[in-house]
Amino acid sequence: FSAEGDLDDNLIRVNKGKLSLKDIGEMDFAGAIDRPTIALRDFDLSGDNLELAGVFSQVLKPFLADTPFAELAAEGRAGIQWRFRNGAHQSLNLHLHEAALDDGRGSFAFRGINARIPWQVRGLTQTSISVRSGQFGKLPIGEVHVPLGQDGLDSRDGHELGGVGRGEKSRHLIDRLLILGGRARDLLEHPGPLAARG
Repeated sequence: FSAEGDLDDNLIRVNKGKLSLKDIGEMDFAGAIDRPTIALRDFDLSGDNLELAGVFSQVLKPFLADTPFAELAAEGRAGIQWRFRNGAHQSLNLHLHEAALDDGRGSFAFRGINARIPWQVRGLTQTSISVRSGQFGKLPIGEVHVPLGQDGLDSRDGHELGGVGRGEKSRHLIDRLLILGGRARDLLEHPGPLAARG
């Protein structure tokens, strides 16, 4: 960890910083914290060639406890660019390169994941996700490509899956995917109709 910046009565500012995490990689950052409230005001974070295995095991795993993805493991590399201004998210860009995901329970696995996932608070962005191969339970899956249009806080993919579709707010999307993950596992274990609820 290294950082340089300045300090006054109202603001702690980091002009240039670097964070090195074992088994993950290096990230550059800069930002400002309001001293009276200890609130984050501005922040920039960027990193390339990050090891997904380390990100999942060290950073994400605690948040996935008690969810269908508690045993999720990942491989491959990722990049991130995050911009936060005046106490609000402005943009987030994620990149995946030859990644792999395995839920660790035999429910699903995906290999050869390449993705470009840009988001900004205003304006349309285009997401592209491709998967070379995978499986749901014992069912193999071939190559898949998923385009997705994202306009600010609303996603527009033109399709619906278990209630997630046009107009679904981004802040609810992760919760919905966790619910869907549990239902997908139930379906594999107990074949039958999958109803969208909640």
